[in-house]
Amino acid sequence: MTQTVIGHVGDELGAGLSFDQISASARLGDTPDAIIERFRKLRGDPAETTLTSVPRLESLEGYGEAKAWGLRLAREIDRYRAGIISLEDLPRGMMLSGPPGCGKTLFAQALATTCNVPLIPTSVAAIEQPFVWKFC
Repeated sequence: MTQTVIGHVGDELGAGLSFDQISASARLGDTPDAIIERFRKLRGDPAETTLTSVPRLESLEGYGEAKAWGLRLAREIDRYRAGIISLEDLPRGMMLSGPPGCGKTLFAQALATTCNVPLIPTSVAAIEQPFVWKFC
C-alpha cells in the first residue's frame, strides 16, 4: 500500500463551498491533488469576474420547448418537496446542444436557480479525461 503525502491544506480551501460542491469534488480513484485542484476551480480565481446574479428561467426568452420543460420540472420539484409526488414522478433529463455562446450554460444556471438546486459546472472533456489517459 502506498501513501500520498500532500502537506498542509488550509481551511480556506473549502470555505464558501456547499456540501454538494465539496462531495462532488471527490471521485473514486482520485488523487488528493486532483480533489484539491477541483476545490480551487470551484472557488475560482478572485481576479476573474464571476456571475453574481443568475436570472430565473421565467425571465429567459427564446428557449421554446426547453423552457417549458424546465418550468414544468421546477413545478414538479416543488410538488416533490411538499410530499405530493415521489422522486420517481419527476421528469427525467433533457439534452441541450448547440454551438458555443448560444446560451446552454445560461439555461442550466437559470434552471438551477429556478429549481433552487446547486449547479456544479463541468464539461464532457473534464469527465472523460481520466478515462482517455488510461487507454492511451
